[in-house]
Amino acid sequence: LVVAGYTTKDAKTGEELFYNESTVFIRGSGGFGGSPKPTAPRPKGATAAYNPPKRQPDVVVEEKTSEDQAALYRLNGDR
Repeated sequence: LVVAGYTTKDAKTGEELFYNESTVFIRGSGGFGGSPKPTAPRPKGATAAYNPPKRQPDVVVEEKTSEDQAALYRLNGDR
């Protein structure tokens, strides 16, 4: 489990604007060193399982991509 956190600050004032955290589960990997346990406390919302509401979605949007979508993507700089 790899947890990376980033605090974004205002360049002029240094004020903290927001914090982003991402978690990646990497199966079969290891050897990174460091503690096998979390080194910093994390909010419960960051580790709690998401329980979706038991109701119909508010809205459903379905869109079809064009037949030439892959070609356009490649022409726009995919390397």
